[in-house]
Amino acid sequence: MDDKKAIRKRILKLRSSLTPLDVMRCSRAVIDKVIESEEYKSSKTIYTYFETENEISTHGLMRRAWKDGKKVAVPLCIGNRMEFIRINGLDSVMPGFKGIYEPFEGEVLEEDEVLMIMPGLAFDRSFNRIGYGGGYYDRYISEHPEVKFTLMALCYDFQILDEKLDVFLHDIPVDMIITPKNIMIR
Repeated sequence: MDDKKAIRKRILKLRSSLTPLDVMRCSRAVIDKVIESEEYKSSKTIYTYFETENEISTHGLMRRAWKDGKKVAVPLCIGNRMEFIRINGLDSVMPGFKGIYEPFEGEVLEEDEVLMIMPGLAFDRSFNRIGYGGGYYDRYISEHPEVKFTLMALCYDFQILDEKLDVFLHDIPVDMIITPKNIMIR
């Protein structure tokens, strides 16, 4: 079993080899599956992320969610804390933490039920996730036990590993993983 650092390095190398066309095609395939999912259709609020380093792009998902009348919120990182800020368009964001787009205006959303779209570097078949090492999402979810989260991860097929990931008690598994070729539900 590789350690998290080695897995992160391996997946980042694979992701960096993707062309912009690869990213666009895979992102479109993943977002189409998200939009067709019952989890998306029944949601009123979506917490999502802005992609970095060839991650699956969420711009198409945001545009569709706004069109469908859903609330959309994205993370704002302040120190080691993260809040989700409602945005109504892409004109209220700018590069922020680690160059990732963040909102510069909008309200902090605190909803009872949320479809949370989570980034990640690697996932195993038990729905465990390796993120970027900051623990932001695990901490946020743990700090909001009153919220009913549906945790959905978007990734490339090569990010699903056959080996079991080494996780800690505070690591929260996702409920669904969507890739260009597959939908996995826990």
